[in-house]
Amino acid sequence: MLPDTKLQGAFDTGQKLREFINAKPFSKGLDLKVSVTGGVAEVNENDTFDTLFKRADDALYQGKEQGRNQICS
Repeated sequence: MLPDTKLQGAFDTGQKLREFINAKPFSKGLDLKVSVTGGVAEVNENDTFDTLFKRADDALYQGKEQGRNQICS
């Protein structure tokens, strides 16, 4: 939740988080990396929780279908 944030700002924040998490090793001594796929959506005037969540969830699955490790809106 990013109150008072437009879609582009949420997307940019998601990208920064994805890059930060991706750059850190998962565990000391193991060569494992974590990738992040996420979906963001902006609240519209007539949204309910369910409609907003559905758009964000659809964006998440779009990112997974397009190869993962990305943020989609």
